[in-house]
Amino acid sequence: MRINYCHSIILKVRGFVAVDALLTFAVPYAAEVQDADALVQQLSGLPAELYPGPMVVLCPPQPRPCPDPPLPPAEAKWQHVEDQLRGLKTAGVSALARGLGSSDVSVRRNSALMLLVLSDGLGGSDPVTTKIDIRAALSALIATLNDPDFRARGLAAQAVGEMREYAAPAVPALVKMLASEDEGLRNSACIGLTGIGPPARDALPALKKRFLIQARTCDISQHLRLRALKGVYRGEPVKSD
Repeated sequence: MRINYCHSIILKVRGFVAVDALLTFAVPYAAEVQDADALVQQLSGLPAELYPGPMVVLCPPQPRPCPDPPLPPAEAKWQHVEDQLRGLKTAGVSALARGLGSSDVSVRRNSALMLLVLSDGLGGSDPVTTKIDIRAALSALIATLNDPDFRARGLAAQAVGEMREYAAPAVPALVKMLASEDEGLRNSACIGLTGIGPPARDALPALKKRFLIQARTCDISQHLRLRALKGVYRGEPVKSD
């Protein structure tokens, strides 16, 4: 959008005015990208998990909820970064996509988790959060499905499911993940396939096979396979419990 706008000025005006317009528009954009990348780097070292929140405690002199205690430092930092990236929208998503390629495993994990949170409308300091379109990160998320770190792979699998049918290119990698020896990864693959829905029909043989194996072994995650089968068959994406 920005580039097209600048090009239109160059075609109509030419010369120095066009160059000035291009620079005026490009500099804020470059700063926005730099800010987004700096925010993603702040995810380094943070635990890649959702904060469960404080327990409700009753306070005297009469039973009533106590004021919420201060957030742990790591969670306060996470929420600050999340709020800023949410406000940047597309620039934030693109920065998180680059974060998935970081050499820092904690940045890769948290980039995948942040994309999941932003796309699902979870979290944030604002009680009314808006879902962010993360389709710009699809290619990076698919690449992360083969990340050497199992936690990054699992979070990426769940994040692609939030893109529904647009994440169909991720199906082969999710099918491969169904054969993992790690139960958590298999669950994440099912969550991703359930979200994708009918375009994930190529995964049906693998889902059926895994479902039958776990039916015989009384695997406690068997219900996720059944939900994935239903979601792919009926075209009704179902969220995990």
